[in-house]
Amino acid sequence: MRVHPDYLWTNVAPKIRATLLDVFSYDRREFAQVVFPAEVIAAIQGVEGVVYVDLDALGGISQSQIVDPSGEQSDFGTPDIVDVKAIVPRFARLEKKILMPAQIAYLPPEVADLFILTEITDEP
Repeated sequence: MRVHPDYLWTNVAPKIRATLLDVFSYDRREFAQVVFPAEVIAAIQGVEGVVYVDLDALGGISQSQIVDPSGEQSDFGTPDIVDVKAIVPRFARLEKKILMPAQIAYLPPEVADLFILTEITDEP
């Protein structure tokens, strides 16, 4: 992200994280609602002080990566990076006579530290 010269990266970066947590919160997402890269870019671009955004990768982690079988929060493992493609959750469905639940793509606050935000500067 390129930050306007009148703003400090250290002040803008936390606002970007907060905006993404809000826009992609559980309460704002629908089941099977696709997460488009343009949605992520628009959310970041709307933060005061951001000049432009360059989204290099968009990925996700599954519920099993967040909570291990004992019910304890895990270390999240490695996110499934999908370059800059949409994340497509699925509606409830039958698979081999088994009812599979609908999926929802949202951003829980516990994983906000997985964002990799990098300031674009003029320095090489």
